[in-house]
Amino acid sequence: MKKLTFIIFIFAICSCKSQNKNQKAEKMEIGEITWFIPLNQDTIIESIDPAQLDLKKQQLFIDVSKNSIFKRSIKHWSPTSNEEIQEQIKNFEAQKSYPEIERKWITIRKYQGEFYNYDPCNGNDFRMEIKGNALIFEELEKTIFKIEKVNLINNKWILKSTFSPEIYLIIEKTNINNLYTLNFKSPHAEKKYYITSFDNIDKFNLIVNHCPIEKVREFDKFQDPE
Repeated sequence: MKKLTFIIFIFAICSCKSQNKNQKAEKMEIGEITWFIPLNQDTIIESIDPAQLDLKKQQLFIDVSKNSIFKRSIKHWSPTSNEEIQEQIKNFEAQKSYPEIERKWITIRKYQGEFYNYDPCNGNDFRMEIKGNALIFEELEKTIFKIEKVNLINNKWILKSTFSPEIYLIIEKTNINNLYTLNFKSPHAEKKYYITSFDNIDKFNLIVNHCPIEKVREFDKFQDPE
């Protein structure tokens, strides 16, 4: 697969925290949400089929099933099914097509040397779709931007949005199959992530932070991209 580098507008992505359901904890009020704060976060994540768990309780686990409700929820993500998003895309001028890069992308996490999808307690891990000259991304909510210009230079796809000042997203292939790095750059911040296309979701296991009763802090033992 050719090395791809995309430079596009994007919004900064918030970092994740951790949770251990088996240990004593305290509560902390943040806005209107009560967060369950573990005092000791040194936990071992169990690999298990969620059908064997009590999903009425908070659970942190590696989903080893082939078709659980958690995996189906991720696979069926479709930002363009939203009517408001569809209307915004229609209002964009001169629809264009970039088949080499038009796809859905999702964050991949590194934990103890292995790579995983992550299903957080609150919202979604960052994901995006390039569709025509539209860029749709989602974490806690969906946002859409128009791609103003696309150039292919030295095997690098360069996408420019209508937003100013310029903010860049650089995506390039790693030496691991189906894994890319995403480098977010703005005048004030820079951060790097692992990502993959939705076509390759099944090639990575899934860590689930299931919280059916109350919001919990996100798991924060992931390793940053090198």
